[in-house]
Amino acid sequence: MLVACHPDFRAQAALACHRELDHKSYWSLPIARQREVLRHHSLFTLVGLSTVSLASEPLVLDVLRQRWLASLAALTNDVAAMLDVMRRTRAVLSGPRVLAYIDAVDTPHLPWQFIVASQGFDDFCDWLKTHEGARVDNLPSATDVFSSNPSVAGRRLFRTKNGYFDIIQSASTNVLLPIPSYSSTALVNYITADEICVGYPFLALRNLALPAYHLTPRNYPAASAEIERLGYTMAQSANAAYPDYHGRCMPYGVCVRCPRFLGDGFSLMVRFGAVARPLVDVTPSMKVVGQTVAWTWGGNGCGHQHCMTRAKFIAHNSLMVYSST
Repeated sequence: MLVACHPDFRAQAALACHRELDHKSYWSLPIARQREVLRHHSLFTLVGLSTVSLASEPLVLDVLRQRWLASLAALTNDVAAMLDVMRRTRAVLSGPRVLAYIDAVDTPHLPWQFIVASQGFDDFCDWLKTHEGARVDNLPSATDVFSSNPSVAGRRLFRTKNGYFDIIQSASTNVLLPIPSYSSTALVNYITADEICVGYPFLALRNLALPAYHLTPRNYPAASAEIERLGYTMAQSANAAYPDYHGRCMPYGVCVRCPRFLGDGFSLMVRFGAVARPLVDVTPSMKVVGQTVAWTWGGNGCGHQHCMTRAKFIAHNSLMVYSST
């Protein structure tokens, strides 16, 4: 399935597309000009367009693919080799750079943060040193969200002539294990060589985020500032994000007690490349095939009587293998 998401998200994305895109002038343009217009719109607007017009989906996917290739071209002179090493080591781009891709904004100051499966970590780092001339940089701050994190086995920082790399080694063969440990829901996303997954698209569409359970007063300001620079606002709680749901559980997997996994019915997944075997595959019947990670977000509960107390964060490996029939 090339675009997989909740039906309500498709509807909300379609409304966003109507707000953001001048449809009268857009449909009168030749394909080349349509492509140029779409280059500057967010992932969510493009998903909305593919909902409004199914015939637009091939163009939307190609625009997203070219956006990804252009992003990689800013950090390497050999994009094909970069994609190959990502597939071979099962590396994913994570962190604020994924938000920049989603919103189609240029952020040359941001680091390139990659998470690599445990067995591919050394190969990925060696490739950076051999092909990109990467040199080792300083260690991350002790207040970093991944310091002393059991989902992370190792970390290396590199600099090249094209940018700053932050390479994170998953403590598991499952490359996705560290992703729910990010400081806010806005960063629970990843991009492989061929696809993107957004963990909390309903919040991201509104430029909102929930803070992580493990954030302390010491590192909250930095975490909030990190996403505010990209146009997102940190809500104090799920109840603050959905005030109209007072007394009811938050919708769309936003409740901090809701069991979630990357690729579930509340995620957004878009496959823009011709990958043979994706990390997490969603079949046309909305079943999931592959290895993903499950979690409950934790933190201040929503308005429902059973969610008012502070919930704990829980994350674990989850091998989800279903029949596609």
